[in-house]
Amino acid sequence: MRDTGSPRRISSEIRPIIGVRSQRVDFIFNPIVDTAYAGGFGNLEFLPATRLAWNFSRRWAIAAEHYSDLGPLRHLESPNGQFHEVWAVLNRNFKNLSVESGVGLGLTAASDRLTFKLMVSRDINHR
Repeated sequence: MRDTGSPRRISSEIRPIIGVRSQRVDFIFNPIVDTAYAGGFGNLEFLPATRLAWNFSRRWAIAAEHYSDLGPLRHLESPNGQFHEVWAVLNRNFKNLSVESGVGLGLTAASDRLTFKLMVSRDINHR
């Protein structure tokens, strides 16, 4: 998370998605592992993310999200050196378009104090 403007030319991440859905509630956990390849696997970083959403209908949802960067797996950062943000998010789904907006608050010194997001996505497979 701290690396959003990364000058790294080559990097990769493993981003599994583990989720549980009911008719109204979604719980999603992403145990993300990221690397820049510099220094091999010793530079793997752990960036877990979670989302808990309440689906008012098929079109509307409100969610709480948590994004973090705990640092290298071989030696996690101290709690104050870790990145932690909590988000309030609103989702609106249209026929083949989705709009997500939210505000994030940083919880640690390594986090951004206040962040806003607006994501618009289109389902290219929708008919």
